[in-house]
Amino acid sequence: MLKFVDITEENSEQFSGIIPAQYLSDIPREYFRGLAGEDCDTKEIGATIIWEIHNADQEKVDNQVEILWFSAL
Repeated sequence: MLKFVDITEENSEQFSGIIPAQYLSDIPREYFRGLAGEDCDTKEIGATIIWEIHNADQEKVDNQVEILWFSAL
């Protein structure tokens, strides 16, 4: 079973072998997000995704999400 973990500025270093540095360096930015799937038993990372939310600060425009990185190991 997988447990989902937010990728944050505080824990991003543990994903440096999986996610390219160019995406990890954007994690502190307001509209960048990351998520990892961690095996509950082995603590191994099974999948990661980094995305950016566009138009989030505009009221009359629909939000759009762009997936920047995805890896399923």
